Amino acid sequence: GAIACVSAGTYDIAFSAWVDTDNNEILYPSVTSDSVTAKVGEVTSTSVTYAPAGGLTVTLAADDKSDISASAKWYLGSDPDTQHASGETVYAVVGADTLYFGAVDGYDAPAAQNVTFAKDTVNAVTGTYVAHGSTISGAIS
Repeated sequence: GAIACVSAGTYDIAFSAWVDTDNNEILYPSVTSDSVTAKVGEVTSTSVTYAPAGGLTVTLAADDKSDISASAKWYLGSDPDTQHASGETVYAVVGADTLYFGAVDGYDAPAAQNVTFAKDTVNAVTGTYVAHGSTISGAIS
């Protein structure tokens, strides 16, 4: 762990995913933040447990090749308030989640997808937005 000498007060400490390239492991914290109050003459501590994790990189594209990167976002069902940009990688504990795609004016968003965070693996997904008025070719029977 780390030791820091700080003035008395309350501090917010953030924990993030840890990608251990030496051991080819991805680990995710049991909590992502903690508030700690330091008092004069006392030692204060906090701890976090890291669990096996996986990653997900999502690329967003438009079927008409337009650049939608400024407005297209994606998010996970477990964290709908955090919007991510195309190409961003997020990490989470091993398990399943649902990937959602935000609205983009003039386009139909891709359908939600079930995704799996697999131990020490970064999966890649591409979500393709379809421009309004695009045609789909094929036979109808």
